Amino acid sequence: MPDEVGGTSPDAPTEVLGLKVLVRNYISLIGLALALVALANIIFLFLIDVVSAQPSPYIGILAYMIMPGFLVLGLAMVPAGVWIERRRRRREEPSLPQFPRLDLNDPRQRSTIAFFMAFVVLFVILSAVGSYRAYEFTDSVNS
Repeated sequence: MPDEVGGTSPDAPTEVLGLKVLVRNYISLIGLALALVALANIIFLFLIDVVSAQPSPYIGILAYMIMPGFLVLGLAMVPAGVWIERRRRRREEPSLPQFPRLDLNDPRQRSTIAFFMAFVVLFVILSAVGSYRAYEFTDSVNS
């Protein structure tokens, strides 16, 4: 809360921990980079699989089994880094709230949650397709 001089009162936290602030740590950034590289490799290998006249089982194994594992690992590193960063900042400033505040009346938070949910639905659909393709490659008897 502002005081008479225009600053903040001593009871208020000195910073608000937004998602952008919390993602700026080595663990989350490495996770984002790993997820982006894995996603680019999945798309590239998928295009090779679709375009090639005789699909290789090794491309299928890489595209539908190994790279999605790296994608999930990278995506899991992001919230882990956010959680560690939030704990570190709470240790430095105990007046910060223990849990993040979600307010669906805030248009920014509402759009962020909508984007996240759309991403989760798309990821589940792509994972189902990729799992089926991986099953096809493991079930085939190509020599």
